[in-house]
Amino acid sequence: TVRLMNGAFKANEAPVEGNRVRDLSVVSPTGRARRDTSGWGYLADSSTTFPVETGRSGTYVVGVSLAPRDLTMRTPQAFMQYLKEEGLDAIAAARARAKLAGTPARERYEKHVKLLLQVGDSVGGAIGTPLGYPAELVPLDNPYAPGNRGAIRVRALVDGQPSAGESVFVGGLTVHGDRIPVRRVRTDAAGEATVPLTGRGPRWIKFIHMKGVPGEGADYHSKWATLSFGWR
Repeated sequence: TVRLMNGAFKANEAPVEGNRVRDLSVVSPTGRARRDTSGWGYLADSSTTFPVETGRSGTYVVGVSLAPRDLTMRTPQAFMQYLKEEGLDAIAAARARAKLAGTPARERYEKHVKLLLQVGDSVGGAIGTPLGYPAELVPLDNPYAPGNRGAIRVRALVDGQPSAGESVFVGGLTVHGDRIPVRRVRTDAAGEATVPLTGRGPRWIKFIHMKGVPGEGADYHSKWATLSFGWR
């Protein structure tokens, strides 16, 4: 059973309705299978669950791609703080230059998430195959392979193309449930970044790609991508 959370492992902000799902895929060592949301369910904390059947030993990818939603940000100050926290420095600088830091912003956002799941002892599978999501993190190294517990390489893709200069963050929990310090790296010209990993427990890696879209019913369009995995 996979638990889908709108948060960072400890708290869930809101449920993910099944009608927002554009793609639900499971990539096993034998290939990709698209699933429907007939098994979609909700827990008391509003997090979402759905079943995944596994078979052959190897590393699996579970992917969920959500349709966009529009959001009017809290206050201008809150929007600028959000840009700062998520590493969207170019957008923040452009708003400051245009003297828009004190004006509200409308954001169209969409989220695309992937989970790496290890089944059995055989480390392998097509985990480096892009799923074709509007934004995604493609692992170039398998975190379950021996020798990859200290760092892995990932590639940030936006609309199928490598995206340079993205702020990529890594965080998670220890095996005791304590938060680990969030670290930030940037993608290079090939859209690649080496992400440091320390200790056991669940981990998330994420980036947000944002651009201005004046005249499209929103001021900005953001595409979120997250990759999760972990060790006991």
